Amino acid sequence: DRSVSRGLGDVYKRQLVYNAFSFVINDYNDGIMCFDNEDQCIYINDIMSGYICVREEEKELIHQNFQEWKKEHLTADKKYLSWEQIEVIDGERRLFEHNYRKLYDKRGRYIGCYFALKDKSVLLEQLRKEHYRVTHDSLTDIYNEQQFYEVTQDKLEPGKDYFMVCFNIDDFKKYNHICCLLYTSDAADD
Repeated sequence: DRSVSRGLGDVYKRQLVYNAFSFVINDYNDGIMCFDNEDQCIYINDIMSGYICVREEEKELIHQNFQEWKKEHLTADKKYLSWEQIEVIDGERRLFEHNYRKLYDKRGRYIGCYFALKDKSVLLEQLRKEHYRVTHDSLTDIYNEQQFYEVTQDKLEPGKDYFMVCFNIDDFKKYNHICCLLYTSDAADD
């Protein structure tokens, strides 16, 4: 009688852990997919389902794709793998960080693995905008002085003669205000 109740207690504990695990992962902002020690998909959150266009009900397809991926990318001794890759989703290029990790119990036995996908596209776009801001003049949208020299240096071929024409406009602010009045409804800031 005790062994039966202990068995039910273990099942209850496992279910409780699974439910807590599911709750945490569903609240996670990255896509995640978990596999057991026989490479069967035991969990996939909605974000990952959306990324790979496969629903949790299609676990056999996930299993087959995972087997193919393992053959191509993994060796028996690899416990962790991470890489970045650009994917096209709904016609939009997005940068993803991929993470794969094997999981082991306290005795060092393999119990499964997980995949996590982190969409880094927003970060990439922020970096692109920041780079543009740092390398371009905000008024004219042309290279600032430092970027101009860097780009020019990359374009010049050693041993070739070049000449450059430069000019300086005194009181440029006046011309700027005139242009702004002619071409926009607001004058430029002082």
